[in-house]
Amino acid sequence: MIKGSCLCKQYNYEVEGELFDVMHCHCSICRKLHGSTFATYGGVSQDSFRWLCDTSNLNKYQSSADVARYFCGNCGSLLISIDNSEPNAVYLSLGLIDSNNFIRPEYHQFVASKASWHEIKDNLPKYDGRSID
Repeated sequence: MIKGSCLCKQYNYEVEGELFDVMHCHCSICRKLHGSTFATYGGVSQDSFRWLCDTSNLNKYQSSADVARYFCGNCGSLLISIDNSEPNAVYLSLGLIDSNNFIRPEYHQFVASKASWHEIKDNLPKYDGRSID
């Protein structure tokens, strides 16, 4: 079981299932959203994802034509992302995972637009764009 929540704990969820497509994203949108060198996400089946709270005040931001991001309006945590090109998946911001799951990233994507001052030092596969392109 995977459990996660935002910083202020207003929003929380659980997932009964395994993560897939675990990646570090270096695109400029993810860097700005997280205020960091890259963002780390993991996909889960939409059927396995369940909110444990009222989500009527969850904020939505359409960061591109295909991707919607869902934020806590109180603390600003990016909780999940939904990509229209993958309608059966929910992407979790893995920094918000509360449970002690062993998670290992599989690859880096959008390394062509990574922060110029960041050097990737691991041996994970690197893709200039989306890994599925």
